[in-house]
Amino acid sequence: MIKSTLKIRMAERDLTFKALAQQTRITPRTLSNLANNKVLKLDVTVLARLCQVLGCQVGGLLHWLPDGDELLKKPKPRGIAANPRPRRTGRPRRSRPPQ
Repeated sequence: MIKSTLKIRMAERDLTFKALAQQTRITPRTLSNLANNKVLKLDVTVLARLCQVLGCQVGGLLHWLPDGDELLKKPKPRGIAANPRPRRTGRPRRSRPPQ
């Protein structure tokens, strides 16, 4: 399992989510989700911005803890990928009369 050490890095520099968000142009919600280990995927640009502002390597933000079952557990799909074809709402289309 991969754990974030973002809260530790922020505390070392006495930064709040709001201050870090302003410096990195990453939303406070994204930062909070990362700090609280609630992300399933992480964009490389997010890591790059954090490393640049915090002056550390990627390994300074993330820590791997061995967990035997981590690859067997599949997260529940969320977002657009969970339901790629949205259901139609509203009235059905009218068919054109044959010509």
